[in-house]
Amino acid sequence: NGAWPALHQLAHVQCVDPADLSRFAALGVMANIQPFWARRAPSVTEVTLPKVGKEREGLVYAFRSLLDAGADFALSSDWGVSTLNPFRIMETVMTRQPTGGGAEPFLPEQALTRRECLLGYTLTAARAAWRGQETGQLSPGARADLIVLDRDLLACDPVAFGETKVLLTLVDGAEVWRDPGFGG
Repeated sequence: NGAWPALHQLAHVQCVDPADLSRFAALGVMANIQPFWARRAPSVTEVTLPKVGKEREGLVYAFRSLLDAGADFALSSDWGVSTLNPFRIMETVMTRQPTGGGAEPFLPEQALTRRECLLGYTLTAARAAWRGQETGQLSPGARADLIVLDRDLLACDPVAFGETKVLLTLVDGAEVWRDPGFGG
């Protein structure tokens, strides 16, 4: 199709044939992942798994396999039918279980790391939206779009991600929202 400013994207990538994993990188296609579904829930255990069959069960939400094969990726919600909360979504893809823990993980070998989750919601998400040069990172020349959180996501327990609260939001360096209890 010639030069184009956006990355071609495949959304959901719920069940990918192993032969296609390396094709994402080879073709420059971004995997636009909705990881909130990568857990043992009726939508997976009662609907998806019976449809794909036992022999393909390990291919369902195989996000680690995609990244290990070199696929570019962005994380997103499936807003409208799932939560919009990125912290709950990141917790789910790291733990492969519903938020709050305590359940049997679904294909835990397909989990993503916290750094991959943060990248998937910042820099690579900005690239997916054609904005990789102007936002998604704190760097000279980029917009100062950022949030202040109530915890250190690089140090907290992954099971605590879903409880994260935003205390302050800046867009292009200007404050647009502040938690009433956050001093400043």
